[in-house]
Amino acid sequence: MRFALIITFVCTCAIEVWATHIIGGNFEVEQTGRNNFLVRLKLFRDPSGVQVNVPVTFRVYNRADSTDFTDVQVHDYDLTVPEIGDDCFKPSQLRVEEYTFVTTISLQDNPDGYLFVARVCCRNDNIDNIVSNGSNVGMTWTAEIPDPAFAEENSSPNLGPYPSQGFFCFGQLRELDLSATDPDGDSLSYALVAPIGSPNPAPIHFPPYSSVRWRSGYSMNNIIGGSPALSIDPVTGILTSKPDKIGIFVFSYIVSEYRNGIKIGEVRRDVQFESLDCIYNKKPAIIKPESDHWTLNVSDRFCRNIEVSDTNASDSVYLRVTYKNLSFTPVSSSPNFSNNVYGQGGVNGIFCWTPDCGDAFRKSSFSLHIYAYSFGCDVVDTVYKEVKLEVIPQEENFKNLIPNVFTPNNDGLNDYFSLGFGVDELPCLESLNFKVFNRWGTLVYETNNTKFKWDGTFQGKPLQQGVYFYIMQGQYGNSSFEIKDFLNLL
Repeated sequence: MRFALIITFVCTCAIEVWATHIIGGNFEVEQTGRNNFLVRLKLFRDPSGVQVNVPVTFRVYNRADSTDFTDVQVHDYDLTVPEIGDDCFKPSQLRVEEYTFVTTISLQDNPDGYLFVARVCCRNDNIDNIVSNGSNVGMTWTAEIPDPAFAEENSSPNLGPYPSQGFFCFGQLRELDLSATDPDGDSLSYALVAPIGSPNPAPIHFPPYSSVRWRSGYSMNNIIGGSPALSIDPVTGILTSKPDKIGIFVFSYIVSEYRNGIKIGEVRRDVQFESLDCIYNKKPAIIKPESDHWTLNVSDRFCRNIEVSDTNASDSVYLRVTYKNLSFTPVSSSPNFSNNVYGQGGVNGIFCWTPDCGDAFRKSSFSLHIYAYSFGCDVVDTVYKEVKLEVIPQEENFKNLIPNVFTPNNDGLNDYFSLGFGVDELPCLESLNFKVFNRWGTLVYETNNTKFKWDGTFQGKPLQQGVYFYIMQGQYGNSSFEIKDFLNLL
């Protein structure tokens, strides 16, 4: 169904409910025809009190003056018990009943519009931010609608049911979505307002109404205490709170409805929230890796454990690992961190990578992104860690890898001259040209094979022992190199 609050007509409805531990309520009005309306009056109740008196009565006024248009008694209602909290925190001591009284009325065309008013004589006695005993400490709800002829089927904003997160958390910054919906597409705005009181008994009369009396230290600028102060975003309807004490607090807000830039209606909700010591589900923790920087050698298989633990052993834990600036397909043992990983109370696995030469010589940095959170909990239970990955190429000073003496005497020891490494040990050596000259500058050996073995012969005959000169040139990774040095043939 559609509900609409419009400001041209105002209907005032009043109910007489006695000592029922009512903790809030509001109107919802839907125009079902030119002069026909469906009215819902929602009451939120602490079930520890006595039952709600039935029937309830509300009153409709001409919005422009105190003309009493009609009184309406409502007998029928629906009762629901909303679940308060979520999987992270369920305040077992907090219970709410939601009564929805429904009726239909007919209102004639009236350019002044209508005001609905409903009143309750009494609030709870233990409220912290307002004076809640004595006279004029009940509550009053109002709704304003425009002339039925203004829009033949217009609905007031629908404030929705009692919010499942309808409580404050002592010392914790929380945001609560109190946004309404409007089926007609009208623009909505939100504002905190002073709660309206009601005397005991609670006769229904035309405004003005007296607001509640704040206790010492509280005001419209400091409704529940704490910093930042209680506030509501005028555009989104997000309520922000951080109370500095445990207790019970009352506040009210109005949702106004605009069409073509002109206000056409509003609805007021008065509500009582408790400030609780909220013990939320603890975050999971990334146990491993402990370091945020890993060093890898090119072509070496690198494997490290990734482990997430949750002190809530029954929680389902979700783990995801992503990679940035990596041009390889990671090789992982089970579980494969290229996919999502789940576990109960924790999850672990192995991240493996064998970087290649392209990874070693790429100038951009690599990083590993680790995300983990507990299912059923909100975003505050997400944990994140970034690990920098540094790929180190092998020794670039090839001269240190080349021997300077060999003895080709067929004794099985040091009979060949070679570089001391091959493709497997130095994979980023992309090309090589190796030349050996005797003391007179004659070229006695040349090869392009990185795994060459020279036996000290020239044209099939052993060379004389002595000092020889070599030149080694090639391409290593992204760079060219040239090395010149001497070697001894003994």
